[in-house]
Amino acid sequence: MKLPVDIPVCIAIILFAIGSWIDVNGLWVELPLIVQRLPEGWDLPSYLSVIIQMANIGPLAFTLITVLRPQTRLEVPVIFIILGVGAASTLLLAFFWTKTTSIAGKPLYIIIEIKLAVFEC
Repeated sequence: MKLPVDIPVCIAIILFAIGSWIDVNGLWVELPLIVQRLPEGWDLPSYLSVIIQMANIGPLAFTLITVLRPQTRLEVPVIFIILGVGAASTLLLAFFWTKTTSIAGKPLYIIIEIKLAVFEC
């Protein structure tokens, strides 16, 4: 029995999956240049590791909702939200990547960490 394969759908899935990690891997490649300009310095890789791992809670929550409430169809809205907000935040990072925020009196550059964690995992 031959299974029907929709080639454009397969290509879209591959591109979607690859796109999720391009930002993350690009950031790791640029770390030697970035840490010289950001207030975290070489603590940034540690922050990134923790935040990116914490972002795996999102797919787990989505899976639990899908299993516990199978009548709820969230795939299409979630995909559009992820793509839209991810594209917008990437565009904004082009202009604001050097901006920092202050948490507990310590300047931090967490915009890129939050963007990567929430929209790329």
